[in-house]
Amino acid sequence: MLSSLNYNAGLLSVGSNTPRPTWMMTFQSAPMDVRDYLAEELGIFLSEERFEDAINSHARGDSERVSIIFDRLYLLAGMVQPNS
Repeated sequence: MLSSLNYNAGLLSVGSNTPRPTWMMTFQSAPMDVRDYLAEELGIFLSEERFEDAINSHARGDSERVSIIFDRLYLLAGMVQPNS
């Protein structure tokens, strides 16, 4: 399932610090059980140390991109990002 996050549907693309409005609107308009499921699954990934390594590898050491990716993932998971 980790590889399912390696797509470019707005969530992981670099640009502004907020997800593309169309992606976020799709997420927000999804049924609550779908949003809860996605938030729970993202929370599981975010609690795994190896997931951070995978994102760093995917971003090829671009710390700005890593920061943007994690900001977006924590936003969608409804979690507070721990201080690094």
